[in-house]
Amino acid sequence: MSLAFYWECIGKQVEQDRARHEKYKMQFKERSPGQHTISDFIGAVLDIAAEADARKFYNGYLEAARHDSGIEGEAAEKLARSNIGWCFGEGMSPERIEMWSRVCGAAHPVFGTKTPSPEEAFAAGLKLGKEHRR
Repeated sequence: MSLAFYWECIGKQVEQDRARHEKYKMQFKERSPGQHTISDFIGAVLDIAAEADARKFYNGYLEAARHDSGIEGEAAEKLARSNIGWCFGEGMSPERIEMWSRVCGAAHPVFGTKTPSPEEAFAAGLKLGKEHRR
């Protein structure tokens, strides 16, 4: 049930993208939910407003990760929490960030559950860039 819900959420994003492309007479790159983009994933996470749905999505994402990439156990959970947490920086409200953190322990890989100011985000990006150039 959770896996089906996960794919339903992703599929909804693909359909919304298709409609946007049609509206603006742009070419759409056909894809199935299993071939979805990161944008489809982010949109699905941002659309979820209820804890029960967040839990189903998270559990479905774990199932998909285990099936598609063979990642198991804590590694799969860490990946899922981090990827969902990454969406926090895409304009997610503090209430939704709190919900996702409660549901599955999701956290942004750099900022945790904090919503940084633009200046803080820029400074953190500069710091990470310098650390990775070494």
